Amino acid sequence: MKEQLERGDILLFDTREAEKFAEGTIAGAVSFPVDSTLAEREALLADVPRQMPIILFCSSNRCLYADDIARFLRYNGYENVAIYREGMAGGER
Repeated sequence: MKEQLERGDILLFDTREAEKFAEGTIAGAVSFPVDSTLAEREALLADVPRQMPIILFCSSNRCLYADDIARFLRYNGYENVAIYREGMAGGER
């Protein structure tokens, strides 16, 4: 995953709240907070091709924020969406 991020082959979205993201995240992740507004989400996705592979994560495998964002993305035509279930608990900072 790290090599794919460095090449720009995938996007990694941290779905936790912005405050948690600011405290630290997995290297290469972009903040896509579960509590973001529709306008914020649209701005974040403005230049993201619908076929781009996207990986979402949250705090741990018990956190459902990534599932919420995955539903939103799929509803809006992004079909290459996966969830990194280990989340922050298993990621490199």
